[in-house]
Amino acid sequence: MVQVSRQLDGEVHRANLQFFHNLVDWCAEDTDLLEIRSSGAFARTLEPLTEDERRNWEYGNYAIVLLALVLVAIIPRRRRKLVQPIPLTTAERT
Repeated sequence: MVQVSRQLDGEVHRANLQFFHNLVDWCAEDTDLLEIRSSGAFARTLEPLTEDERRNWEYGNYAIVLLALVLVAIIPRRRRKLVQPIPLTTAERT
């Protein structure tokens, strides 16, 4: 199994291999190895924003949503106004 995962050389497969190693260590109750392997994993957090940047992002999101709502309201109304009725011939009127 280890050789196959190394041949594929993909991130998903490496994570599966690490999961397998951790599972074996957990079954063997070897917590020291678990701590060593998990030291390389970390959460990538976003850089903190200033108050002005946060406010700009918030207002920008509101503006995009408001623009989308206006477009959703205007486009169908405009399309309905542009529809031309089909003219009837005299034979169809009677």
